[in-house]
Amino acid sequence: MQSKYFTFSDSGAKAPLYLSKKLAKKANISAASKELSRSLVAVIEKSFLHSKPGRLEIDWPEKEYIDDEKHHFIYCPIPKVACSSFKRLVVQISSISYKEEILELPPHLFHSYVNHSLTFFAKYRSTQEKTQEILQSNSYFKFAIVRNPWDRLVSAYLNKFVSPVNLETSTSPGKSVVRNFYAEQQLEANFNRALTFREFIKYLSMRQDKALDGHWQPQIIFLNNHKFDYIGRFEKMDEAFDTIQENLNIKNKLPWANKSNRSKDFKSGNINSDTCYSTLDRTELRRLKSFPNYRCFYTPDLVDLVGNRYQDDIKRFTYDF
Repeated sequence: MQSKYFTFSDSGAKAPLYLSKKLAKKANISAASKELSRSLVAVIEKSFLHSKPGRLEIDWPEKEYIDDEKHHFIYCPIPKVACSSFKRLVVQISSISYKEEILELPPHLFHSYVNHSLTFFAKYRSTQEKTQEILQSNSYFKFAIVRNPWDRLVSAYLNKFVSPVNLETSTSPGKSVVRNFYAEQQLEANFNRALTFREFIKYLSMRQDKALDGHWQPQIIFLNNHKFDYIGRFEKMDEAFDTIQENLNIKNKLPWANKSNRSKDFKSGNINSDTCYSTLDRTELRRLKSFPNYRCFYTPDLVDLVGNRYQDDIKRFTYDF
């Protein structure tokens, strides 16, 4: 379902149904029954919501925030800023009795499960005023992680357009971008070619924030002017995670997920810094053994385009190319 700010990959029924089957095979009947009930409720709710369009399309950027009463924290996930890893951490330190089975869910179902089980959307959508009380409480440690906008866009592009084996049948939000891109040229969508990075950046530059998928929306939208106790940097994750662990009073390793196969150098394997990576299409990029440093995808005009398009992020978090 598409909201003004976020896309949920399904109604919330698929993940608990999948989980119910796994738990039943392990003879955890109580947990399996619980998840099956959650799945059935989600199906009924989806049918109900279909009769009331706009119910989920409320202007509520905080809907994906995650709060934890045991460790007294509020986490603001920002897509393509290690949010998969931090969501896995949230499950690991939770009191859920079958967390291992949840962590073994396929990536798109794992995200859906967390979105429909642990977030403000899951807990407080009928009492949104309660979220403001929680956000204003001094007893919660409120944190987020941000990322260099130029780097984040390359990561999103590679992950959502290039990495899927079959983009057309995937759950990637890149599919709708491909359809729109070709439709605007009155052409049939070519999912094998998809878009080049240059075409992707130009596509983003011509659209307003609210028309974009969360994976390429400006990061300040997610923060929504709330006062956070700590905003860490993706580029200094060790330092950020140490601070977060100290405040949450935990001792865990960050369960990294969805790490890009990218070189820190400009040259590695069959990567050549002289190549204009911004003009390579999906088919050409998939032939590479690994992907180059994000700077290799930029030409001066693209640096400026992103700089102008995401100027609020750049100013707020003091990033440069």
